[in-house]
Amino acid sequence: MMKSYCILLFCLLLLPCAAQPYRTTIFAEDIHSLEVNKEGQWNANPVIVLNSGETIHVSFDQLSHDYKRYAYRLIHCNADWTDSGLNELEYLEGFSLQDIDHYYLSEGTLTDYTRYELELPNDQLKLKLSGNYALLLVDRDRQEEILALACFSVLERRISIKAEVNRSTDLGYNTAFQQLNFVLNTSANQIERPESDLKILIRQNRRLDNEVFGLQALMSSANEIRYEHLPELIFEGGNEYRRFEISSYKLSGLGVDKIRYEQPYYHAYLMESSQRNLGYTYDKDQNGRFYVRNMDAEDNQQTRADYIWVHFSLKAPEALNQNGIYLQGDFTYASFDDKFKMHNNFQSGCYENSVLLKQGAYNYQYISVNNSAAGSSLPIEGSYWETENEYQIFVYYRPIGADYDALIAYHELSSQTDL
Repeated sequence: MMKSYCILLFCLLLLPCAAQPYRTTIFAEDIHSLEVNKEGQWNANPVIVLNSGETIHVSFDQLSHDYKRYAYRLIHCNADWTDSGLNELEYLEGFSLQDIDHYYLSEGTLTDYTRYELELPNDQLKLKLSGNYALLLVDRDRQEEILALACFSVLERRISIKAEVNRSTDLGYNTAFQQLNFVLNTSANQIERPESDLKILIRQNRRLDNEVFGLQALMSSANEIRYEHLPELIFEGGNEYRRFEISSYKLSGLGVDKIRYEQPYYHAYLMESSQRNLGYTYDKDQNGRFYVRNMDAEDNQQTRADYIWVHFSLKAPEALNQNGIYLQGDFTYASFDDKFKMHNNFQSGCYENSVLLKQGAYNYQYISVNNSAAGSSLPIEGSYWETENEYQIFVYYRPIGADYDALIAYHELSSQTDL
């Protein structure tokens, strides 16, 4: 495990040279529950408006009560999340390397941990440019080791977006797919060369494996740029996320079969999952998010919620495992890492895995991954046009002579109701 951890760190330190994209992820084994959102709202995507007073909230737990002198620095990124190469003085006001001063010890939990929090921008660090940012978490005493990454975006709105999702696609499989169409209103900011000056990034439920980048418009005019009926904008509808709650030791919550104490942790065994390809069933999910909560504590939820080993079990044919079956939800940080891979237990006839998670409510699904590292929900979860999904549209602008990708438009919408 230590060998693989060192390899990860080595690869990460080569990111700018190898032009690899930054992604929100955790590398250190003792860091858990990394959250990156807007102004501390658990369900708000990490996008803020430049110089608006809005903030990005980053928090995480380190599994001990021993104080760690954590610090962070910010990297400005291109539209594809690679290092933009800008000098820090160009995109920051203040010293880049900053200590994390806000931390809190867990209270009344079996697992000791310290919760660290920070907000950006703050009194020590201001953001001068729009675009993408990667926060690199380090230990002050070992700054060469990157412990975690937290990614967010900063918007300077220059144009507007009108978007819709419908079931009509050119694939002919319109019971399983959703078509995203959108139009950029550029009347307030003329875009002379949209084919070269604009970069478009599309995500479904914040997933990275099936994101669309480098999209070209269908047509453009003086005031509009249209992205409609494009095959690249056809997405699997998927299914509503599965849900479970581990908010209490005293009872089995939603989706939990039983809870047992096996020193030194509690263990929650979820109901056995099966394939969902018999038809769409509505469920009110949170599109992959998780929410930390201890229902037995009245206050200080983030420091009174304990850690529980959660055991997943999937009954599915062995043939589905040709390319790997993985857990997917915000708690996996869009990672197809082995710690989120389902492993075939021939004795039980199920794919199984266990993950250490903080008490709360969680969404998840099972993704089948192909050789190109793109995930599909269709083999296990099924795919239905009725499924409610969120779509995130990012529009970046770099005209001739500019040296960075400015984020000039951002829009979130639901396949059922515009957000």
